Amino acid sequence: MSERLGRDPAGLGIRIVENWNDLPAERMQEIKDRGAFDVQGLYHPETDTTYLVSSNIAPGAGLAVYLHEVGVHKGLRG
Repeated sequence: MSERLGRDPAGLGIRIVENWNDLPAERMQEIKDRGAFDVQGLYHPETDTTYLVSSNIAPGAGLAVYLHEVGVHKGLRG
């Protein structure tokens, strides 16, 4: 997925990473503590960036994961 869409398609504040190890370092301990290695997406408020973890997202589900991260995690902070 990341090869097809690039790192920030259309300048929307999206970063597509291959696996959870590629997420921001400051969130790694939280993921490890929770055992959330199957994380599909993550909103990072400090950089206003939504991360999608391509290896954990089923084909065709990327938009749903993105909308969840932006609508729930980003939107509710607003």
